[in-house]
Amino acid sequence: MKQTVASHSVDDIEIGPAVDLTSIADNNLWVTNSSAKRRWPSRLRELAATKELAFFFAARDLKLRYRQTFFGVAWAVIQPVAQAVIALFIFGRLLNAPSDGVAYILFAYTGFVGWTYIQRSFTAASDSLVANPDLLAKIFFPRLHAPLGSVLPALVDLAVGMVLLVPLLAYYDQWPSWRVLTTPLWALALVLCALAPGVLLAAVNINYRDVKHMIPFASQLWFYLTPIAYSSTIVPETWLPLYRLNPATTALDGLRWALLGTPFPSYSWISALSGLALLALALTTFVRLEKSFADVI
Repeated sequence: MKQTVASHSVDDIEIGPAVDLTSIADNNLWVTNSSAKRRWPSRLRELAATKELAFFFAARDLKLRYRQTFFGVAWAVIQPVAQAVIALFIFGRLLNAPSDGVAYILFAYTGFVGWTYIQRSFTAASDSLVANPDLLAKIFFPRLHAPLGSVLPALVDLAVGMVLLVPLLAYYDQWPSWRVLTTPLWALALVLCALAPGVLLAAVNINYRDVKHMIPFASQLWFYLTPIAYSSTIVPETWLPLYRLNPATTALDGLRWALLGTPFPSYSWISALSGLALLALALTTFVRLEKSFADVI
């Protein structure tokens, strides 16, 4: 399989208000040979050989996100802090919601930091293909790089949010144990939670543009079904297996377990299986619809 990969810096491409990607296509960036049917081993080799494209999408989105902003990267913590403070008064004070033995502000802030990553990445991945019509129509490249690159920028926000957690832990004298070493695994779980539905909706969004109207509604439902401002310990034991079908429940509970020492999420294997099943469905759907992207866009 022939591949042409041009090494260009993100700074070499002018990014205007509308993000015109025509210049990228004209420069033949990351062009690959298109074939009607390609098996997964060849697809994986193709993705690995053109991995620079995913990082290009990620770097471009980062530049756009913080370009001409007043607070800049501070937005990474403003949103979860504000949400955690509101949750503190509503759930922590008024409803006296349990927080698994830690200060409620720590509990809620960790949950909102993780959820903010999922929500931003899931939304960006869902819109990643329709936002690049010129690139899709002019050249062929592994289309999966668009949603893959869309889930990377919010990792910066996640890291910044975790840094702010350090002074909170010091204030409440709640230092993590050896379990903090597992944090990258739970961060990977967050990535998969955002990537699977993001890839699925990115493919469907090409044919059905009303998907963008469904995403805010789906995100809101997903929010209530995830232990962000409340503890999963309030879920009755008989309902826990069904509750764990949402992989984000285990990802956030696991993140708290690693950072705050809360109980390890029970029935986590159900979340692992459901997450992998959703990812398999997303990839299968994406591959089936991929050949029609350039025609429909």
